[in-house]
Order: sequence, then C-alpha cells, then structure tokens
Amino acid sequence: MEHRILAFDPGLTNTGYALVWAGDYGVLADPRYSKMLKGPQAGAPEMTVRDRSDFLGAEALKVIQEVQPTAIGIEDWTYMGNRGKQESHMPVLVEHLRMVAKGFGVPVYVFENAAWKKKTLGIGGANKEQIKHYVGRKVANPDALARLPQHVWDAVGVCFAVLKELGQIK
Repeated sequence: MEHRILAFDPGLTNTGYALVWAGDYGVLADPRYSKMLKGPQAGAPEMTVRDRSDFLGAEALKVIQEVQPTAIGIEDWTYMGNRGKQESHMPVLVEHLRMVAKGFGVPVYVFENAAWKKKTLGIGGANKEQIKHYVGRKVANPDALARLPQHVWDAVGVCFAVLKELGQIK
C-alpha cells in the first residue's frame, strides 16, 4: 500500500509543511510539497490570533485537498514545559490544524516535539542538521531535499514519525 504523509510544523507567521511518499519503492520526499505557508505578517495589528489561525487553516486545507494524503502529522511544541509557549497562541493554531486535518477524514497524528524526534531519530532532542542527516539516509531521493527551507525539516521529521507509527519504516 502506498502512503502519502503530509505533516505540518505550525507557526502563526509561517507554517512549514512536507509531503513524504512511502511504498514498495521505498520512501520519497516530494520537494514540490515541502514548503512554507506564508501567514499574514506578524505586525498586522488588525488581525486577531483567531483570524491568523483561520487564515493558516484555510491555506493548510488547500494543500491537503491538493495532495490527498493518506495520513497527516502535526508537530505540537506548545507543551514542552515552557510556560511562555503554553500561554502563547500556538495551542489555538495546533488545534485548528488538527480539526482541519481531522475533517478531511484521514488519520491525524499529533506529536509533541520531543515525541516525534524520539520516534524518528531515537533521541528526544535533535537539531535540523541531525534531522537532515537521518532523512538523507532514509529517502530514495536525498538530492531532492537539498534546498528545503530550514523550517520545513521538522515537518519532514514528523512525516517519518507517522511512517513509523504506521509500521512503514523501522
């Protein structure tokens, strides 16, 4: 069975996303769908957090409808013990993305930051270079990933956590 895993790394200004395919041919990353959703500029005072969340949710839904994923992953770094993040507006966006994804009718996996890194890399903390190194060894097309924006790498890592959850990779 072929899996198309779409994952999001949420942010109120920019939200990274990535698409990874897995099947009999191995694992392929799709750089055409590994980008940033550009949210409204952070300095736009007329936009409320809810409006920002709605905007990014609508943009995420467009991507979901276009790529037709078989599963969706979302990074949730709001509960890392950092009170500032817990009290920020990120939980609103994470929950909004979860509901948009759930409404699409495919399995949705929400991973805390350390949880997806533990599942993907075997360690609870990793930087972007470690994620790039791991993914580069696991995909059949590592050169296709060379120019991905920095903020997209966490979404790629979340894709791998979903694939592990589905038993598609070890």
